[in-house]
Amino acid sequence: MKKGIEIVFVVLFFALCLIPGLGMLVLPEEENRANQVLAAEPDLFESDGSLNLEYFTEFQDYFADHFAFRQELITLNADFLDTFFQTSNTDQVIVGENDWLYYESTLDDYLNIPTLTVRSAANAAISLSLMQEYAQKNGATLLFMVAPNKNSLYDENMPDRYVPLEQDGNWELMQKAMVAEGVNYLDLFALFDSSDEIMYHAEDSHWNNMGAAYVQKVIMDVFGLEGTDYSQREYEVREDFKGDLYEMLFPMGDSMDENQYYGDFTYVTGAENTEAMRYEAVNTQKEHGLILYRDSFGNSLVPFMAEEFGYSLALRSVPYDLDEIAAHEADYAVIELVERHLDTLAMRAAVMEAPQRDIEVPETTIEAQLTCEAARSDEYWMLTGSFDAEQTDIGSRVYAVLDDGTDTVVYEATPTGGDGEGGFTLYIPQDISYTSISLVVMLDETLVSTETIEIAYS
Repeated sequence: MKKGIEIVFVVLFFALCLIPGLGMLVLPEEENRANQVLAAEPDLFESDGSLNLEYFTEFQDYFADHFAFRQELITLNADFLDTFFQTSNTDQVIVGENDWLYYESTLDDYLNIPTLTVRSAANAAISLSLMQEYAQKNGATLLFMVAPNKNSLYDENMPDRYVPLEQDGNWELMQKAMVAEGVNYLDLFALFDSSDEIMYHAEDSHWNNMGAAYVQKVIMDVFGLEGTDYSQREYEVREDFKGDLYEMLFPMGDSMDENQYYGDFTYVTGAENTEAMRYEAVNTQKEHGLILYRDSFGNSLVPFMAEEFGYSLALRSVPYDLDEIAAHEADYAVIELVERHLDTLAMRAAVMEAPQRDIEVPETTIEAQLTCEAARSDEYWMLTGSFDAEQTDIGSRVYAVLDDGTDTVVYEATPTGGDGEGGFTLYIPQDISYTSISLVVMLDETLVSTETIEIAYS
């Protein structure tokens, strides 16, 4: 009898082990609901006909991502960990009190551990000031704003084990730098803090529709434009919003967040949804043109902004293409960036022709710590390079002195790229091919120039 039970147990054990693999053969592949990039099915042979020596390793990764009932098992495991240990089965989600979830990538910001340095924050602010200048030159008013991380506003449900440090984080560093450079920015941290309403989802990383409507009204006020005050409008509450954090944690779960709906909008768009990389809208009842450079926080903001402008264009691509402002004769431009990605400002320069500057090029040179290469970028030559940041003052403007053998011109470079401290980028017209470059920077409040080097074109 005992032996029979043991045999049944062994058979059942191996049957359970086989089910995920056999299920892959007969069941349709489930939709990926965890917002992850899954491993692709590997090929046994390479494109040249040779044997793929990494096949079994790649198949192991593929099986781990695609076995049958994967989503159900992930959800079951998450339910167990959440119920008994108040913890997460994924390192991307932090489980808080009262069913609140937080994005793990926001933890450095929450703890005030900056990923920006004072120098890279200064460079990011200079980059914004150059964008602001370019927009103004093309007849548009530019506004920069940072979408706060959820736990920067609603931290009461964060686990007690996370204790913020008493020091400046990325946002504080950026604020100081933007003030120094005269950047036109909107402080959404202070604005959200001044409201008693909860304007973020409990199970998602983003603000809800009420938050988006609130931001829209504030933007219109900053621009001095008449706009709908949605706080004075009635709205319908529906429990129909599936949070991104919840779906990462419980891919087969059915919990829904509340969201607010303010009725029908009148604008017209050809795009299917607001997550489109390029979303154009027209409202014949309004005037003015708007370019909105945004990330995922802008998805819910787009309808409220599109409702208030005759023409609006919402872009999710990076780097920011500021030439869209001139192309559409926009009157206003908004750059929205989530707090957790503030450090990217020091890494990527906006696409726009670098401004020419009339400065006296010094004769003094310092030992060249300079690299530069040029590549075609649509309408421009994109010149990128690096220099020794320690040879410059923090917040130094960087000027590129270009020479084609007969003429010399000075452009101001955007001090971004590389590690965010000693990189530079500038876009110049393709009909100009300068052969050499030197940089003019500040050192001990004195303009000095690097030695000239030849430009490498590709």
